[in-house]
Amino acid sequence: MCNNFVKSLIKLDKGEVFKFASTKGVTAKKIFEKSADQFKKVDSVVFYNKKIYVKSEAIINIICELGGLYKLALLFKILPIKILNVLYDYIASNRNRWFGKLEKCSIAEKKNISRFLD
Repeated sequence: MCNNFVKSLIKLDKGEVFKFASTKGVTAKKIFEKSADQFKKVDSVVFYNKKIYVKSEAIINIICELGGLYKLALLFKILPIKILNVLYDYIASNRNRWFGKLEKCSIAEKKNISRFLD
C-alpha cells in the first residue's frame, strides 16, 4: 500500500513538490537525529516540512499539500489525533492482507528518479 501511495502521489503531484526517501536511508537519519523521539513513532509514512508529521497527521498534510479540492482533507483535523491514529494503525496493520505485500519496492521510473533521495 505504501508503494502504491507513493505512485499515486507522483501522479497527483504535478508541481513535483514531493521528494521520497526510505525511513532507513541517509536522509531520514539526518532528519531524525534532531528529533530522536519522533523516530520511535515511525512505521511507514512521514511528512517532513520543517516539522515531522507521522501517521494520520502525515497523510492529512500530504493530501492537503496537493492543493485544490484535496485541501478538504483538513476537515479530518476536527477529529482528535488519537482517533485518527487508531484508524491509521488499523489500516496499517491490515494493509498486507487487503492489498497484498510486495517482496521489494519497485524501482522508480527514470523520469521520476530525481524525486527519490538517498
